[in-house]
Amino acid sequence: MVTKLKDTKRLAMAERLADLKAFQNLIISKDQKLIDACPDEEVRKRLQNMLEDDQKNLGIIEAVIVQYGIQAEPSAATKIFIPQFEQMMSGNEFTYYQKLIYHELMKHGQAMSGIVIHKAAQKVGADIEVAIGPLNTVNFEGRAHQEQLKRILEMDVVGGHIPKEEFTMFSAIDNNYSHEQKDPMASEFKAAKSKVQQEMPA
Repeated sequence: MVTKLKDTKRLAMAERLADLKAFQNLIISKDQKLIDACPDEEVRKRLQNMLEDDQKNLGIIEAVIVQYGIQAEPSAATKIFIPQFEQMMSGNEFTYYQKLIYHELMKHGQAMSGIVIHKAAQKVGADIEVAIGPLNTVNFEGRAHQEQLKRILEMDVVGGHIPKEEFTMFSAIDNNYSHEQKDPMASEFKAAKSKVQQEMPA
């Protein structure tokens, strides 16, 4: 029974790692699209640096999966969410500023997922903890990127649009996502918005 439980946990960990890789690929895709559409040279340079970090971190995640030794497919929820998110973000419903907001939220979610995986590895076994260890670098850089994106959102070149654009954003979400998907997304957006507004200079 104990062995079966450990095997179940290890399989669940493999699925979480597959999710992490899938979302890292999504982040890299969004990095590139934001760079291509960026209206400001300084912001473009910052995003380019993030892209290079994210590509390096994808390599780390792939190496961790190899070291872990169990291959798995991303979860069913991830397979549904990613193409829907890509379709939504590729359309014209959202402005560049709004897409940056969601990119920041994606970075936050990715960093938190990595932290949860690392903590779970500590409970599964010492060998797993060692295999997962390199994710600390990915998690750290993800959190750093999140803070950089918050600073970018404060810049005049992309900022100042929250009040008039929220209705468009939430209307698009309402049309493209289920009730179960919308609740956590709305909560995360409001929390991110509140933080950005609190940090903005008066």
